[in-house]
Amino acid sequence: MDREFRYQILKELEEIRNSKIIVYITGDRRHLETKIGDDVIPIIQNILINSNLNGKKIELLIYSRGGDGSTALTIVSLIREYCSEFGVIVPWRAHSAATLIALGANSILMLKSGQLSPVDVSINTPFNPAINSPVGPKHIPINVEDLSGYVNFSKNVLGIKSEENLIYILEYLTNQVNPLALGAVHRAREKNSKIASSLLQYHIDDDGLIKKISDIITMGLYEHSFLISRRDAIQLKLPVETVSDELERKIWSFFTSYLKILELDQLYLQERLLGDDDVKDIEFHRAIIEHLSEGNLSTYTFTTKRKLIRRELMDPILNVKLPNIIEKDLDDGWIINNNV
Repeated sequence: MDREFRYQILKELEEIRNSKIIVYITGDRRHLETKIGDDVIPIIQNILINSNLNGKKIELLIYSRGGDGSTALTIVSLIREYCSEFGVIVPWRAHSAATLIALGANSILMLKSGQLSPVDVSINTPFNPAINSPVGPKHIPINVEDLSGYVNFSKNVLGIKSEENLIYILEYLTNQVNPLALGAVHRAREKNSKIASSLLQYHIDDDGLIKKISDIITMGLYEHSFLISRRDAIQLKLPVETVSDELERKIWSFFTSYLKILELDQLYLQERLLGDDDVKDIEFHRAIIEHLSEGNLSTYTFTTKRKLIRRELMDPILNVKLPNIIEKDLDDGWIINNNV
């Protein structure tokens, strides 16, 4: 029933939008988080090369907490090889790398619940600060905005202005954090800014506007969790479309059917998953790509096969056996899955 529902609604949406629509959703269920990655490129290429597009607009309905920025650029570049007009549909979260994809679109159809986000990165290199853990030193990720916040706090809040004091602040920072790690943070920020600008150039001719949007998305907001609403996106002068109430209801109903497939509304509770069993193999669908192909619904899922084992293990401090649940991933990857 759910599959037939998705087929009918997707068909209606393509007729309404006069476009080819590809659904791409990466799950954010705890312990099953999935990011945008370059493993989707062959799938998207396969969809496009085997579709009878005839110059039709291509739209990507996307939900994701983020991923690899370079992949975002690759996805947009690939899709634009097959069309002259590219659009993005944002029912809810399109954060970080998904925001970059939206920046490359001629049109962004955002529902009132739609969200974009800053494109911030955390760098984790062998040169990062480390803390001791039971399994050895553990490197602490460095957030780009945290470093900027330190410098801005020193200058704007503490009022440190003299060159001598600013040099001291920099020296203190480099004593805490390896300069090579700081360099990696700077390169990551520059890379994101360049990607954002390149994507905006697909549909904006105004260099000043491109720089303004790129700077705000990659450097001008306070933190990664500072979300960009539909109204904010319009104020940024992104090409946000007006959506009717009827179309919004149809898209939202369609979108929520995917949340059920990925069980994004379900807590990941090991005891509940195991039930009365001591050993169980479970399949989890963590991401999905779907489109219409020759009158049928064609589906790919990123699926993980995971073994859960209930076992008593000796607690080294209490010196007693306590119940534990051990997890082992048996297999994962993208598969053709027309059974969901």
